[in-house]
Amino acid sequence: MKHILAGLTIVLSLVSVNAVAQSTNSPIVAAKHTTVKRPFFVLRTNGGDYRLTETALKVISPDWIDEVQVVKELEDIENLAEEMKDGIVILTFKKDNEAANKYTENVVRQNEKVTLPVPKAIRIKE
Repeated sequence: MKHILAGLTIVLSLVSVNAVAQSTNSPIVAAKHTTVKRPFFVLRTNGGDYRLTETALKVISPDWIDEVQVVKELEDIENLAEEMKDGIVILTFKKDNEAANKYTENVVRQNEKVTLPVPKAIRIKE
């Protein structure tokens, strides 16, 4: 029993010395500047396209989604809104989902209707 306690004491001492040595000798590395791209999210309805905020996106269930379209090639568009420069994600919901239909009604009532400036080379389904 004495040998086990002595061995455990030595191991714990080595671990704590190693931890102190690592924390004091480690170099400080500056974080590289990274740009986070945030696409512009839109809900496509029969009545038009409506902007989705980050808060609104958190409520969406994957079960509601019928289709997702991603438009990325927007660099050459003139007068493009700054928030659309990182691309546009267009969501279309299933028609037969009651929760999705209710959510869509709220989006139409509360969110901004938008016109999407899409390059002629890209076809977006209506």
